[in-house]
Amino acid sequence: MEILKKYFALLGMLAFLLTISSGVASEEKATLVVFRGAKSVPFMFKPMIRINGTPAFYLPRGYHAELELEAGEYLIESDWKAAHGAPDREISVVLEPGKRTFVQLKSALEGFGSATSIGSDLEQATSSMNLSKSRKVTRYQPAWVESGVGGFLPEPTKNERYGLSLDTELAVGDFESGNDEEKLQLVRYLMRLEYFDESILFEIEQYILNNYKRPLEKKADVQVLAFACKYLGSSRMLEFQPTLEEVATNAYAKPLRRYAKGYLESFFGVKLGDK
Repeated sequence: MEILKKYFALLGMLAFLLTISSGVASEEKATLVVFRGAKSVPFMFKPMIRINGTPAFYLPRGYHAELELEAGEYLIESDWKAAHGAPDREISVVLEPGKRTFVQLKSALEGFGSATSIGSDLEQATSSMNLSKSRKVTRYQPAWVESGVGGFLPEPTKNERYGLSLDTELAVGDFESGNDEEKLQLVRYLMRLEYFDESILFEIEQYILNNYKRPLEKKADVQVLAFACKYLGSSRMLEFQPTLEEVATNAYAKPLRRYAKGYLESFFGVKLGDK
């Protein structure tokens, strides 16, 4: 009889431990990884990734975002904006406690084969992906941070810390329509304020990518592009390091290559050889 009492006591203890164990497991976070390959097209554009309708982050080529979230179902959208020529896509995924779920922003180009269409799509990866050569997204949209869903608060920029606010749509419009001198004044003003809004940064980055390979006959042309590169670099956002490396290596104008190399070293600690 004494043995049976000990036996049932042991069973009760095991049942208690299993209950605790299952309770802890149910509280485990799930991990969502959204990634984009380095060769994903369109090359010059970055979609906004929305999670359950909230703008979360921009996703450049060769980057991934890793988020700890509550388990459950999430709607993930890639917002390319109509002008970029790439269709918006969405996918619904179910995140399980203690597990990692991979979602790939996948180009319609498959390897080195021919393309039936140029666009992008979202698909859930069936296995873990090698992210050793992928950069991690470090900047998240204010709406996502304030939602508290991701459970973190990144280091604020000075304009965020001091509560500065600008009409970003107006700034982007002024940069698009302005002449060289007006563009230069706006970029210098943004640098003085240390105002690094993603919409403005990406607009200025696009201007650089559209112009760095053309012959620059006037000093003013070089100056605008040089200050645009400096503005990207001074943000210290790793998303823009590849752009500065491209300009430093392949810009048509030698002075522009020299400026870009200097900004790479000053802001990212990267030193390139002369070319």
